[in-house]
Amino acid sequence: MRYLYTSLRRWSLSLLTCSLLAGSLSAQTDNEVQPDRPDQSEGTSVLSPRRLQIEWGVGASSGHHNMGLMLRYGLVPDLELRLEGLLQRPYRGAVQVSDLTLSSKLALFSGDGWIPAMTLVGYLNYAPQEEARRVTGDLTLALEQELASGLSLTCNIGSAEGMRRLSLTAELGYNFTDRLSSFVEYYGVFGPAEHGGDLGLSYAVTKDFLVDLSCGRTFFASGAVNYASLGATYRL
Repeated sequence: MRYLYTSLRRWSLSLLTCSLLAGSLSAQTDNEVQPDRPDQSEGTSVLSPRRLQIEWGVGASSGHHNMGLMLRYGLVPDLELRLEGLLQRPYRGAVQVSDLTLSSKLALFSGDGWIPAMTLVGYLNYAPQEEARRVTGDLTLALEQELASGLSLTCNIGSAEGMRRLSLTAELGYNFTDRLSSFVEYYGVFGPAEHGGDLGLSYAVTKDFLVDLSCGRTFFASGAVNYASLGATYRL
């Protein structure tokens, strides 16, 4: 198991080095909003330079209420910066900040034929509730491939908890119309293993404003947790 985590760290560093040498890439088009929530997978879209996108959601799970906010800003072509925070309120307790994440998203390849679109995401995580490891870093490689008209497959492989664990996701997305889309997803973290699944719907009210609804279930060693959320995305 130790060899697996050592290999994961080496793979992540190699992946970061390769990404810095990448050439011309792909950015999110201005014709449609492509949020990074409410699913667990990272998409491959990157905001155009000087565009700001606000992604917000509220939800409830088996143990608490939560509210999340993500700010995305297109810095230069094919690179965006993101700031994300999560507030949680137990059913019997005070509101607390559970996570604060600063991340960057770099488009590696726009996709061509059987080669999927690729994006690298680097994270700097701050967890105030943790005593030993409050600040950690992780990496995720996102891949997206169009399978048929309106149907796409998105996969993520990366690290979690400061490159101590392996994270995997697989998501099928389908566009019913130009405005209405859906997804169904599997996600897991290994070492020890935790698994889950979720699904959701989103509706584009305008080309710059989108609302979403999702629900899911996560299986931990101590038991399962159900959750549901309602959110919105607005692009400036």
